[in-house]
Amino acid sequence: TIVADAALGVVGTPGFVPRTFMHDNLTSHLGDEVTHTIRHAGHKVIQRVPYNPNDAPIEYQFNHIETEMGLRVHSIHTDDDLVREITAIIGNMGAGFDAAFRHCGYM
Repeated sequence: TIVADAALGVVGTPGFVPRTFMHDNLTSHLGDEVTHTIRHAGHKVIQRVPYNPNDAPIEYQFNHIETEMGLRVHSIHTDDDLVREITAIIGNMGAGFDAAFRHCGYM
């Protein structure tokens, strides 16, 4: 479709970059028209397993940050304090967000 071609880019067009779309199990994401449109344009579709917040890498990462923030809440009084603490938490996560996504096969 014209809208999909403009939004996603199509194989063979200048500047085309193949992308990977990771969909949850929302019914509209699972439809043949959606999947066909994305694949026909030269992109890849990955269907996630049924939703479980304990298994999804972003939820795991945010849960870790939330837990750490709970331990540090009494030392946060300003925006700068908040930024400092979040930066420290993410910095202490080792390879951070990217490693978690690579480990789960999303990158």
